[in-house]
Amino acid sequence: MPRAAEIPRLETKDAALSRAWDGLRGVLNPWLRAALPAVVTVSGDYQVTAEDAVVLGNAVAGALSVTLPAAASMRNRVVSVKKVDASGNAVTVRAGAGETIDGVASKAITVQWFSYALASNGAAWFIV
Repeated sequence: MPRAAEIPRLETKDAALSRAWDGLRGVLNPWLRAALPAVVTVSGDYQVTAEDAVVLGNAVAGALSVTLPAAASMRNRVVSVKKVDASGNAVTVRAGAGETIDGVASKAITVQWFSYALASNGAAWFIV
């Protein structure tokens, strides 16, 4: 599945140029991932990554779960989860083990085009 933008490796026989390019990639790629976060479409259970900004859940084949990462690893970040199909199957957003979303372990989305924007304060997730 394609992720956020990334500067590719440089194919060259010049070792010094290759090292310099890799150094530049090391500085710019994290910035690009933060500046251009990923939008992913899922049709089965999915674990949100630090690169994800929007998760589009297609539950036409069956209910699915979208599990948020640890709130501490996503402090001051927002992740949106949206149900994009018209089926009666739920897209359930789950907090990580021992964590909550507005005080509960999970929130189900059962209506097409409904979404949750979830913000982390570093200790828990909140619908905003």
